[in-house]
Amino acid sequence: MLKIINTILLADQQPAKSSLIDLLGQIISLIFIMILVKTTQGSLVKLGIALCLSPLIVLIAANIILFGGPYREFRPKLSCVNFTYAKDLFNLGLVFFLIQFASIIQFQTANIIIARNFSTEDVTAYNIVYKYFGVLNMLFVIFITPFWSASTEAYQKKDIAWIRNGIKRYNQANLLFVACGVLMLILSGPVYDLWLGKGKVIIPFSLSFWGFMYFNVLIFGGKYVNFLNGISALRIQFISSLISPFIYIILAMTLIRYFKLGPNSLFIASIIANFNAFILAPIQYNQIIVKKSKKPIWYK
Repeated sequence: MLKIINTILLADQQPAKSSLIDLLGQIISLIFIMILVKTTQGSLVKLGIALCLSPLIVLIAANIILFGGPYREFRPKLSCVNFTYAKDLFNLGLVFFLIQFASIIQFQTANIIIARNFSTEDVTAYNIVYKYFGVLNMLFVIFITPFWSASTEAYQKKDIAWIRNGIKRYNQANLLFVACGVLMLILSGPVYDLWLGKGKVIIPFSLSFWGFMYFNVLIFGGKYVNFLNGISALRIQFISSLISPFIYIILAMTLIRYFKLGPNSLFIASIIANFNAFILAPIQYNQIIVKKSKKPIWYK
């Protein structure tokens, strides 16, 4: 409930302030943990309290400051509650929840599949590669976050030229991320040794390659998905998210058992199962913005 202020900041194209709230919460959590380490013996209860209270303190302060100042007119009031909007808001929220839930299932299933078919060492290697190349996606998310709310405003104003220019610029940025990813791939061996210690974890180059491919596919589709999220054209993405986990599991097990591709199978299956991002979302964007299709399916 307190994070409503973050949503308002994002809608107002203030993603830096929204991220600052989260950052301050993490910094205060770290300070509390350091104090606990120095002053008390280990306690999960105290650690849990520190991790839970710190973000709450920051969120409460942010709500008081922002709803008492620049966002006073948007301050939540019982008198402003209108249940006629409840159904539409709930349905939209449920769609976003299920889309996110499907992606979480897919990621968590990967660790289980690797552990059951290979070893815990392979789980470690997979997660290291995931985190290493995930830095690319993390940086891209920072750049793409403002596009969600900005594209909503531009679409409502029918500023199609701005949207097309935005997509063009993000496509150019994709090339930069690919170049950075190639450099990360080339340096992956020495970086792993520096990060983990030489020989501590054996990570095949092929696993790094498929990790690199997966995140670049994710980044490529990200701009189209964000635009479609911004205009609430979610039906195709929603249906895809329901199908995707099944495709992922079937493909992963097929590649492991019949093609003997090892842990690489998980990244390859993830790429194919994410067909909405690199196939359907670009097609949907093209139908809406470029071709201005009259078919309702593209707009739902």
